[in-house]
Amino acid sequence: MKHWIVAALLLGGLTLTGTGCVIYEDDEPSDSDGDGISDANDNCPNAPNSAQADADGDGIGTECDPGYFAVSWFLRSGDANELVSCPDDHTIQVVSIEQSGSQLVDLFDCVGGSNSSSSGLTNDLPDGTYSIYINLMSPDDELVAQSALVEDVVLDGNRIGVVDLDFEFSIDRGSFGLTWTLTEGDVERTCSEVSADKVAVNSIIVGTNQAFDDNFACADGQAITPTLPIGSYTIAVSLHDGETLLDESLERQADIEFGNHFHDLGNFQFDLTPPSAP
Repeated sequence: MKHWIVAALLLGGLTLTGTGCVIYEDDEPSDSDGDGISDANDNCPNAPNSAQADADGDGIGTECDPGYFAVSWFLRSGDANELVSCPDDHTIQVVSIEQSGSQLVDLFDCVGGSNSSSSGLTNDLPDGTYSIYINLMSPDDELVAQSALVEDVVLDGNRIGVVDLDFEFSIDRGSFGLTWTLTEGDVERTCSEVSADKVAVNSIIVGTNQAFDDNFACADGQAITPTLPIGSYTIAVSLHDGETLLDESLERQADIEFGNHFHDLGNFQFDLTPPSAP
């Protein structure tokens, strides 16, 4: 660091300013972040990093590296949920959602082969907390499948520059979710109080004879069906004591629109009020 000092002489009560300058340099180089490494030699001069870590070897210290996600995806298909290769000419969208609601989308070729994942690195992202999911898109840019949402993924000043994320999901199956309650008049009842042991869910693909029957313990109060093919369905839910039908719901229409779609059917209410005497 250079300092300039104007030399002055006092002569007979008069102050004479010289035409020259006295120049000296101190021996201490600038160290903006106070980590003991001079700015000229510091690979991250604005953040303390005395160890000079450089995880990706790019000459920029880890503490100054921008954050990004290293994303891998595994695709599954069919009733056996087997690993499959990417469909031809399909793409992957990686959607990173900031807490403000802003969405940052990175696009990759799906590529990859059976029994192995494909992957990509997102663009640099600002520090923050993110929710992330993946879309598999057709060549016509239509949604084919969507992964589950991964929440509360943090990029901050203590990161190692990259967060690894793996996504695994079906490209041609989805499922329904439902809950149920039992009442008798205005009183809510438990399954044991009305001797109910199971809830049956019958899912029929509209326009076909293809039906899927699933049974769940009544006491659970909620269920998610095994995976079902993409399509439009008629759903019937019934309450049983063994093989005895206690009550059944009105049918509902619902769709599984894309791979890994979870469709919440909502609540089904069974009324066990005894019929009025004639």
